[in-house]
Amino acid sequence: MDAWINQFNDVLSKNYGKRVVHLIPLGNSLKRDDGVGIYILNRLRKMLKDNLPSHVKIHAAKPNVETIIHRIPSQDTVIFFDAVMTNNQPGSIVFTSLSSAKYGFFATHNIPLKVLLEYRLMLDNSYLLGVVPYDLSVGEGLSPLIKTVADYIIDELYRIVRCESHD
Repeated sequence: MDAWINQFNDVLSKNYGKRVVHLIPLGNSLKRDDGVGIYILNRLRKMLKDNLPSHVKIHAAKPNVETIIHRIPSQDTVIFFDAVMTNNQPGSIVFTSLSSAKYGFFATHNIPLKVLLEYRLMLDNSYLLGVVPYDLSVGEGLSPLIKTVADYIIDELYRIVRCESHD
């Protein structure tokens, strides 16, 4: 089993019955693979429909993620979904705590996400599920490689979250 699956499952399990886990997409659907987080959560929301556990909330993509973050209670947990630039190969999946991230490279409108979360005292309960992009050119739709990876992530998340809803 991929490490990210265990990590994601651990975050959901440790929050079960205690706090809400917010799944938030980031990215730009008009820059091909940069829209991977939006693609994943849009598809997951459609697949789960009424089977979403009460402690998991899937947010819609917004131009200003700050508006979403400011509405979330600071004790809740946040998992962002986005394309991430790392030294890994395109299509690699990364799951990390934002408090341990080396850079504030997760940015919206020039406000590093890490700084915004520190301000809201949410950094310790914030994570990133990222996919290393293959194509960030202007255009719609994911590259075939990233779409395959995204569909795999969706299938795994669906399985994990469905199990949570039946506990």
